[in-house]
Amino acid sequence: MDDNPYRRSEILDSKGKYRLDWLTDWNTKRVTFNVTVQTKGYVGFGLSNNGKMTGADIVIGGVKPNGKTYFSDRHAIANQLPVLDSTQDWNLNWAWESETHTFLSFSRAFDTCDPEDYALTEDTVTLIWSYGEKDTDIGYHYRNRGIFKVYLLEPDNSPKIIRDSRNLNPKVVGKESSDLKLWTINRPHQMTSDDTSYICTIHRGPRLQRKHHVVGLDVSFRDEGARKHAHHILIYKCNAPRGSTEFNLFDPWTRSRGEQCLVLQRPGSGMPTQFCTEMFHGFGIGGRAYFSPEDVGFPIGLQQDEYYLVQVHYDNPDKLSNVNVDLQLEFYYTNQLRPNDGGVFIVSHEIPGLTPSLLVPPSSIDHRIHGHCSGECTRFMFPASGVKVYAVSLHSHNSECTYDSTWYNGTIVGGFSTRQEMCIAFIHYHNKIKEFQACRSEIQSVEYRNKFLGVTNVTWSNAKLEFVVDPPSRLSGLTITQVSDNHVQWNLQRRAELQKFHEYHPQVAKCSRELFARNSRRSGTRFIDDLTGSTGYPFSAKPYQPELSCSFKR
Repeated sequence: MDDNPYRRSEILDSKGKYRLDWLTDWNTKRVTFNVTVQTKGYVGFGLSNNGKMTGADIVIGGVKPNGKTYFSDRHAIANQLPVLDSTQDWNLNWAWESETHTFLSFSRAFDTCDPEDYALTEDTVTLIWSYGEKDTDIGYHYRNRGIFKVYLLEPDNSPKIIRDSRNLNPKVVGKESSDLKLWTINRPHQMTSDDTSYICTIHRGPRLQRKHHVVGLDVSFRDEGARKHAHHILIYKCNAPRGSTEFNLFDPWTRSRGEQCLVLQRPGSGMPTQFCTEMFHGFGIGGRAYFSPEDVGFPIGLQQDEYYLVQVHYDNPDKLSNVNVDLQLEFYYTNQLRPNDGGVFIVSHEIPGLTPSLLVPPSSIDHRIHGHCSGECTRFMFPASGVKVYAVSLHSHNSECTYDSTWYNGTIVGGFSTRQEMCIAFIHYHNKIKEFQACRSEIQSVEYRNKFLGVTNVTWSNAKLEFVVDPPSRLSGLTITQVSDNHVQWNLQRRAELQKFHEYHPQVAKCSRELFARNSRRSGTRFIDDLTGSTGYPFSAKPYQPELSCSFKR
């Protein structure tokens, strides 16, 4: 196993029968794939933007009983046998078969300039895998199929000992070395029966005598409850106000099994969550281990007593009770300091804000929602020399920030439930700034609410997790979803006008220390109010279109 960070591997199925290794070559702009599958039949492998067969770029290959290889470049037009491409742009390098496994090595260009192929870009790609028991039975693959999302062109920044342990190197025992240590956070508890819950726990950091850098984070789902119900995890550093100490304020809570902490209810319990607002890291559903580049680390050990708040969003649409959840956070840290201190800040569309600004009409196609960081905020947030952004993680619930809700015959609004939406970018950067953690925007005008919903005043309801219409409107008491679904005619003209409003109507941008807070004052210490300012796209703005490497446009 060499140290090339672009040589990567993943197990694509839950039984460990389908292994993928691949090597990205940015000089030649080609990717070489090696698949090792526990079968003596055919092997299928494909690329898709959404995990569906229709439109997927597929190859099928194998080794016949007489030792002759077969391999073909295909594309799928429905849930049936993929058809041959008019040009064969995937190249079979070699193949072999043992008593138990089939191995195929094949390669292709990032962009083959073939409209029947999938162009590899810096987007996440959904891998489609399948295999059959026989070479002659290349049909529907029943249970031997699946999908796996991955960023193919991304380097593996994990330390060598982690890569070796992942590849089952017999010389590697555990995940620690002389300069890489493991700090774990684990607090099993029982999930509430609520549809949506946000549970917070407070944990003490490792006892360190000097500054260290966290260079990696992974999450281990230790039971079915955690795997099925945990939606995302946010980790915040806690800072005691003047007149108190971290130990006295936070340490008693390290023995708590967890408290409900939906952010709008802060501080709803005795847990001092309002002092845990410094974004440290995050992890979303489907995410994998994160390791920062070799020149960046997240600082810990800056003081004797350090505490961190872990907030987990649990999704429980069936309102099940007595469900145990057990997940473990694994932080890799080192005393070998990196040149730069890393940080995370957030740019998002405000939810829930002061108005139902994030609104997607029923059965929408490509409805775009925008979040802005105003000039007023960037001038206060960033030093004159700027910061260097090295990674961005996008977070939404069921859709991307260009929303397609054709699968759902109802309105989608911004909110905390998985049935609602968020549009957030977690921006990883260096060097770390200390004052501001979030920058978000929303449309607040009464004109917006009147024009599209026919209402003037609304109030956020913690009980319903949605905006509710205020009196004296005839729609008083209804949620915005109910108003939009039952009292608004979403014809093409109204949809187009709403999209134009979402793109060009002035938004109010805010920046503060806390992601969802209406006011981020911190009593007992120097406080930072929300900075606000009007922002938005100029009418002359055009959407960014990446340069195509081929003469045709897909």
